Amino acid sequence: MKIGLYIVSSILFIIAVAVATYLINPGSYSFDILDIHLPKIPVAVWVALPVALLAIFSVIHMAFYGAKVFFANKKWRSDANKLEEGIYWSLIKEPTTITYYHPEIEKSASLLSFSTIEPKEEQSEQSSRLSSKLKDVLNVIYKIRKGEYVDLKKEKFAKHLSPDNEIVIENEINRLNHDPKYALKILDFKDRYDERVINLALDKLVETQDFYTIKKYGKEIGKERFFKLLQRVEKGEDIGFSKDMLRSFLEFYT
Repeated sequence: MKIGLYIVSSILFIIAVAVATYLINPGSYSFDILDIHLPKIPVAVWVALPVALLAIFSVIHMAFYGAKVFFANKKWRSDANKLEEGIYWSLIKEPTTITYYHPEIEKSASLLSFSTIEPKEEQSEQSSRLSSKLKDVLNVIYKIRKGEYVDLKKEKFAKHLSPDNEIVIENEINRLNHDPKYALKILDFKDRYDERVINLALDKLVETQDFYTIKKYGKEIGKERFFKLLQRVEKGEDIGFSKDMLRSFLEFYT
C-alpha cells in the first residue's frame, strides 16, 4: 500500500474508532501516571489516542524502509546504467574502468574494463530489445563491416576513438575504397592515422593519381609502388610520364 493511501486510511480508521467509542460511552475520564495528573478528556479520545500513535509509528516505519528500498533501487539502476556504459565502451573497442556500487555486479562486469565485444556478423532479433544507445552503435558497426563509410562525428562518439581503434581503421579503409582522393588528406596528416591506413592510402595514390601529384610523396611510395606506377604507363595511361619525371623519381631511390 502506498504511504499516502495508508495515512488517509489510518485517519479515517482513527475517526471511526473515536466516533464508535463516543456512541458507546460519551463520558470523560482522567487518571495519574507517575504522579502526573492527566486532564479529564472524553473516553473516545483515550481509546483513539493509542490507535493514532500506532498509525504514526507505522507511517515512520514505512517511510524509513520505503526510503531504504528507494535508495537501494537507485543504486541498482545506477549500476545497470554503468553496465550499459561498460558494454558500450567495449563495443567501440575502447574498454574503460567503471566502478559499481554492488560487488556482485562488479565481479563479472569488471571484465569489460579490459575486454572488447565483437558482435555476430548479422543482427539478431534480440538486438531489438537493446537500449537505443547500444542499438545505434551496433548499427554503425554493422554498416562499417559491410564496407560503408560512416561519419563518426555525426554519431557523436568519434572523439572517444583513438587512431589505432579497429573501428576507425576499418572505417577509414572504407572511405579510401569509396573515395581514392581521400588518400591525399591522409598522407598530408599521417600522424593522425594508423600505419595500415597510410599504406592503403599510398596504394590508392599510385593507382589513381598522376606523376605530378605522386611526386610529392616520392620517398614514401617506395620502389615496389613505383614499379606499379610504371605499369600504368605501359598500359598507355596518360599520367604525366616523362624522362625528367622519371629522373626525379629515381633520385629518391639512389
